[in-house]
This record gives sequence, C-alpha cells and structure tokens, in this order.
Amino acid sequence: MPGQLFTEYFLSDGIRATPEWRESVEQPQPFADFARAVVNRFNEFGGYADPNEAVTEQELIRPLLELLGWHDYLPQQGAARNEDIPDLLLFAGAEDKGRAAGRGHSQERFRDALLIEESKRFGLPLDNRDPDDAVQRSTPHGQILRYLATAETVSDGRLRWGVLTNGGV
Repeated sequence: MPGQLFTEYFLSDGIRATPEWRESVEQPQPFADFARAVVNRFNEFGGYADPNEAVTEQELIRPLLELLGWHDYLPQQGAARNEDIPDLLLFAGAEDKGRAAGRGHSQERFRDALLIEESKRFGLPLDNRDPDDAVQRSTPHGQILRYLATAETVSDGRLRWGVLTNGGV
C-alpha cells in the first residue's frame, strides 16, 4: 500500500508554512483555549486507575476529537463474523456520516469516511504486541495497516488516512 507517515521535518518545520499555523500565530487565543481544555481533559483522565482500551477511547480519545471540532464520527460495531474493523470512522460532515450509518455492512461505511481511528489502552506500546492480549496476535501498528489496506480497497482508494493512538502517542 503506498503512503507514508508525516516526516519529522514536516512536524518540526514544514507545518510552519501552512496557512493554519500562520493563523494560529496571528490569533493565539483559540489555540491557548484548546491547549487548556486538553490539559484539563488529561487531568480528569488521570483519575482513572489503569484505564483499559474502552475507557481510554470513551474518556480521552473521543473528547479530544470533539475538542478538535470533530463531531461527525461513528463507532464501529463488530459483525456476526467478528470482522476486523477499526474503532471509529471519522467523516467530513453529518451528510457523509448519515450515509455511512445507513450502510448495512460495516466495511461498506469506509466509502464515506475521511479516516479511520484505532484506540489502544493508555500507554500501550504501539510498535509491540501486547503480551497480555490473547486475542490480538499482531502489533497495533500492524493492525492499523490492515485496516488501511481494507479501507483503501473498499473505498476505491479514497480512504487512505488513519490515526493509531494510545492516548499519549
């Protein structure tokens, strides 16, 4: 599957050339408000003792997506065949979300999504297999790559972005 992660250069330097970065420098208050809200969310989340994947997704990842302004997403439900599907599909808007929600087969929802999201329990290494997970036989990064390969095929190449997170990374 062709595609690359962001380069270190883009994240440290190239992003500064984007219009969004320049706007954030010219109008710093919205970013400061966002940063404060993120810190508050992490502080509240810190009250959970050893949060599992479901708690991490519900109490940290989804609220952070919403702070970013991303309200149009669908949690994926497993099918009777125990499909290998990501935790969330994120959409450009309510119309795309509604169209996807009306599709019967969970993988068919990929056609309307902009990106997929997979959450892991807080702090879980993303490059190594979790030795405590008897069900998951691969690494988290291998899992997201499988999802992306399926999504790219089902969406005829339109869906090529994914987010893999453990809440800290």
